[in-house]
Amino acid sequence: HPSEVPGYVDAVRQFEERLTRLDLLATQQESGNQQAQGSVGQKDVVRGRIEEDYLQHLVRIARAALPSDPGFRAAFRMPSPRLNRAEFVARVRAMLAAAANRQQVFIAEGMAETFVADLEALLAEYLGVMEQQVLAAAQRVGAVAELPEVAKELMGLVRRLDGINRKRWQK
Repeated sequence: HPSEVPGYVDAVRQFEERLTRLDLLATQQESGNQQAQGSVGQKDVVRGRIEEDYLQHLVRIARAALPSDPGFRAAFRMPSPRLNRAEFVARVRAMLAAAANRQQVFIAEGMAETFVADLEALLAEYLGVMEQQVLAAAQRVGAVAELPEVAKELMGLVRRLDGINRKRWQK
C-alpha cells in the first residue's frame, strides 16, 4: 500500500535512485573486470607478435650481418619474458632506434622496407592496449570505491521507510 505522505514519497524516490545507481556501479565494476581481462590477453598477443615477427629477426640479423660490431650486437638482445611492461617497451624502443640507424643492413638481410614503421605501429598498438587496461582498472576501482557509500545510503533509506511504515501501521 503506497502512501501519499510527502516524506514517504520522497524516501521511495531516493531509494529507487540509489538502487539504480547501485545497479549501474555493479555493471561498471563487471565491465571494468571484463575489459581488464580482455586487455591482458590482447596485450600478450601483441607482445608475442612484436617478439616473433620483429625482434627475433632483428637479433638474428644483427648477429649474422654485424659480427664485428659488438656494440651493435649488444643492442640486439631478446627481452626477457620477465621484463615488466615499461622495461619491455624501453627495450623495444632501443632496438628500434638501433635498427633504424642501420636500416639498410636489415633490409638487405630480408626485412621489409617498412619494418621500422611496421614495428613502430605494433608498439603503438601495444601501448594502446596497455592504456585500455589501465582505464578499465580505473573504471572498476571507481565503482568499487563508491559501492559502500551507496549501500550505506540505501540502508539509511530502508530505516527511514521502515520508521514511516511502522508509524503508518500503528494507527
